[in-house]
Parts: sequence; C-alpha cells; structure tokens
Amino acid sequence: MNIVGLGGPGCRIAEEFENFPQYKVFFVDTNNKKKHKNFFKVKECSSHQEYEEKYKPLNFKNMKGETTVVLAGTGNISGIILRLLEQLKELKLRVLYIKPDTSSVSKDENKAERLVFGVLQEYARSNLIDRLYVVSNAEMENVLEQVSIKNYWQDLNRVLTTTYHMLNVFENTEPILSTAI
Repeated sequence: MNIVGLGGPGCRIAEEFENFPQYKVFFVDTNNKKKHKNFFKVKECSSHQEYEEKYKPLNFKNMKGETTVVLAGTGNISGIILRLLEQLKELKLRVLYIKPDTSSVSKDENKAERLVFGVLQEYARSNLIDRLYVVSNAEMENVLEQVSIKNYWQDLNRVLTTTYHMLNVFENTEPILSTAI
C-alpha cells in the first residue's frame, strides 16, 4: 500500500508509516528538510487558490495499488488536493483527513479547511475515493491517557498511524472463524 503525505502535517504522519514494511511512503511538500526519498517538490505559493492554479503534475507513474493520501486542510498546500486526486484516480484511493480545531485557526485557514473537507466529502459520496477517514486531533488526545507537551504531535501521529495500520491488517487477514455456512 502507498501512503502519500501532503504538506507539513501529512508528511509528518507519513513518516510514521515508514516504521511498517507494508507501506511505500511518498512525500509532497514545498521543501524536503528531512531529505526524504520519494519526495515530490511543489513550488511554494502564497495562497490556497494559487496552489491549485499553478499545480504541475507530479511523476507518480510507478505508483500502483491501494493509496492513502494524508493531509490536514488548513495549510495553503491543501489547495492541490483535487489535482492530486485527479492524477491518482486510476488507483484505489483513500484519504486520511486530519480535522483541525477550527477555533484556533485564522479566517482564511478556516475557509480553506471547509472547502477541502467539503470537496473530499463530495468525492466520497460520488465514489471517486474509496474511503474518507476523518480524524480529530482533539479526540485523539482523549484516547491517550497522558500526552507530553514535548512530544505532543509525535505521540498523536504515532497513535493515528498504528491505529490505521491495524485497520489495514484486519482488513487483509482471513478470519479463523466465520458465521458463514
């Protein structure tokens, strides 16, 4: 299975999937500070709309099979999500969407988030993506008994990736017992 991290939060979550051998991980962002292999550089733009308008297709020609795109909708780079999904439409696509606490974001970020989330919902309803997983950071924090301030995002990202990984394991495991006759 492929994991495509989009933007800073998506790439940080995608990094956690590198701990599992079942995933081939790709990163899409404006800079490659961590020197990831399978990195696709997108030209930095000043607005959500500008990212969408100036999107240049990325070279995903060798990508095959199930693919999960991971992103948060508040960043300007999330403006490329429609173009990216269009480019990957031949694959079985899933989206892992990180829903932010909208009370702590700017007016523009809130508008971008509503736009991205609304479009992803329409794609899911229209079966243009196989599944849309929506994850709330605030709710994930409630799952953890203790969250350190120092490792806050890393801890949340680790819980998210291990949970998603186990969903994939269960989906791809034959049951030992069955109710089928």
